[in-house]
Amino acid sequence: MAASPALAATPEDDHRLADRYGILLLLLFVSLVLVSATGSSAVGRALSVLTLGGSTFVALAASGARRRLRRGVTIAVGALAVAAYAAGVTADEEAAAWGVVTATLSLLAIAAIVRRLASYRRIAMPAVLGAVSVYLFLGLTFAATYAVLGELGDGSFFRQVEEASVVDYLYFSVITLATVGFGDLTPASDLGRMLAASEGLMGQVYLVTIVAVLVSNLGRERDPGSRLPSNVADDMDDPAQE
Repeated sequence: MAASPALAATPEDDHRLADRYGILLLLLFVSLVLVSATGSSAVGRALSVLTLGGSTFVALAASGARRRLRRGVTIAVGALAVAAYAAGVTADEEAAAWGVVTATLSLLAIAAIVRRLASYRRIAMPAVLGAVSVYLFLGLTFAATYAVLGELGDGSFFRQVEEASVVDYLYFSVITLATVGFGDLTPASDLGRMLAASEGLMGQVYLVTIVAVLVSNLGRERDPGSRLPSNVADDMDDPAQE
């Protein structure tokens, strides 16, 4: 019989969403499309916060988080949406407000997913989809960081744009994480360049290590007490074998 995740089911677990990281990926893509379509308008900010909040809620539910935490996130998303809108209206810093909200929710989702994936005894497709979800949340986290730096720092974050929008930050983060690097947007400050370099390096290392290892070991089980699949752990125990 296939082994189940190490996190024991509790009465507060939402079994309809447990380990449904495919739904989470779909919501993340919808969030990206909505941000791109609506831009930095008031409606766009509201929709982006709500869809990202929904993605975080699904990430928590799929990762076995308790209902109390999920209810807290739901309340916080509403409060953050109002705060983001108010900050944009009063301070004309819509991107900075979006950045704070996005970074908070993305980091919370990443922590929940990583905790869940570390509990799996058997590597199956939900583990791969969860790892890809973390990859997208990393892109959102860096985009949020760029937005905060750009709006609160001196001058524009990009050399080519005087007033960058949320779409600019998100676009730049995604192509940097994927190491595409079209060159149409480049950071103006040393800190921005180093952050972009770190994101590009992190994106490549993450794909060729975490995601690649998970895909290559689909269907394998980990040894009890080990965070590695059984075949990888065996190879590490006997490095001299030829």
